[in-house]
Amino acid sequence: MEQTWWLVFVAFNVCVVIHDLRWRRVPNGLLLAAMALQLLALAALRTGLVAGPLPGARGWSQALGGFFLGLLFMAAWRLRLMGAGDVKYMAALGLFTGPWTLALAILWAGVPGGLHALCQIVWTMRQGPRARPRRGVPYAAYIALAVLSVALMPSSSPWCSRCSSCCFTGS
Repeated sequence: MEQTWWLVFVAFNVCVVIHDLRWRRVPNGLLLAAMALQLLALAALRTGLVAGPLPGARGWSQALGGFFLGLLFMAAWRLRLMGAGDVKYMAALGLFTGPWTLALAILWAGVPGGLHALCQIVWTMRQGPRARPRRGVPYAAYIALAVLSVALMPSSSPWCSRCSSCCFTGS
């Protein structure tokens, strides 16, 4: 079951990267399918059909905590700082990972996402008033790349031990 979870998780995030970079959209069908598969995995874990914990969210409380953390970014959508697809993706991703990994991925994705936004601002300023508006920043793609790097990081790496001690012990 663990290998299946990883396959779904990686495939889901790779699809998000491709769609967000190419079309600046995250399809609702992809998000709903991924969330349904994660909910099925959590239900199988709860009923005892699956032995041992799954990677990512360790149970319903962590999954729902990550989901609601992702939904907090609705405020950014209301302020037109993010697209609705980015917010829905973060909620779905939080269901998979739980709040700690989601928060870490959002922090890591802030660097390339911020640089992308800064480059767009500079480009628009250089073009002057006749500049065509640029497409939005693909935040979902940057978050997906960040969460894949966090999730696939070898546990023996020094970065992994620093990140996990920071997330789980607060020091």
